[in-house]
Amino acid sequence: MEGAVLKIFVCLLFDGFTFAACQAGNTDGAGPSSFPAYPSTVYNPVNSITVNACCNKSDEFDRLQRQITELNEAFNNLISELQNGEFCSSVEPPSVAADCYEIQQNGGTTSQVYTIKPENSPPFEVYCDMDTDGGGWTVFQRRVDDSTDFYRYWDDYKEGFGLLTTNYWLGNDHLYYLTNQKAYTLRVDLEDFEENTRYAVYNYFRVSDEAMKYTLSLGTYSGDAGDAMAICNGQRFSTRDDENGNGCPAAYKGGWWYEECHNANLNGLYLGGSHSTYADGIEWNQWRGYYYSLKFTEMKLRPTNLF
Repeated sequence: MEGAVLKIFVCLLFDGFTFAACQAGNTDGAGPSSFPAYPSTVYNPVNSITVNACCNKSDEFDRLQRQITELNEAFNNLISELQNGEFCSSVEPPSVAADCYEIQQNGGTTSQVYTIKPENSPPFEVYCDMDTDGGGWTVFQRRVDDSTDFYRYWDDYKEGFGLLTTNYWLGNDHLYYLTNQKAYTLRVDLEDFEENTRYAVYNYFRVSDEAMKYTLSLGTYSGDAGDAMAICNGQRFSTRDDENGNGCPAAYKGGWWYEECHNANLNGLYLGGSHSTYADGIEWNQWRGYYYSLKFTEMKLRPTNLF
């Protein structure tokens, strides 16, 4: 019938990874006013596309068929890439740096708290010193005042305590994971109450696991503070409830790698400079002796042989 409308319904049915196209035509007894406009919806899991499939020309029908064929091919190609892993192969989840030096290499330039994840360790927060001697230092000990008690127990030193921006001990478990993934250098920064500063560097620093009592391995000294930690090399960590038979934590009021005595006691009592009690303050014997408790200390690590 002249003027009859070819009514087209286009359907895309998702079956596995293919589309099926179906169309229906009606020409009997129908005039242009007999049919409303019927939009047909083309759907796939990636996009929804609405095609207005009301027309009365065969070339429009051909055009729609070509579009459907192209969409079908594009979708099948996408499915193939997903199945083969090609689409996602270049997309990797963001990684967490293993230490503060890696953070610096990735663009971190501000001294502040960051999250790191050493090898085989869950992630944890640390303070990163990005300013001292080229930066990239992972800070694990700091003393700034007497607000935090460092005369603590084994589990306290194991897990860590304090505030990352003031006084704190990072934790011996964290030190174990951190120092067993690569070789590290230790830097110790010191300041007295007369605003004099000194530093000590050891070109190797490693802590064993808890089963080995966090035994310390220490390398060669350099700096201007004096080699006060040489006596710590090979020593097990001791606390007030696990003294390893030497009685030192009770005598010197801290947790440390004590031998029978010490030349460094950076976790001792914060006694504010000169004091009368023997060797129980924050001491660095080779600099200020056993009767002077320092104002500021900071111990930090960076991978060895960078410069």
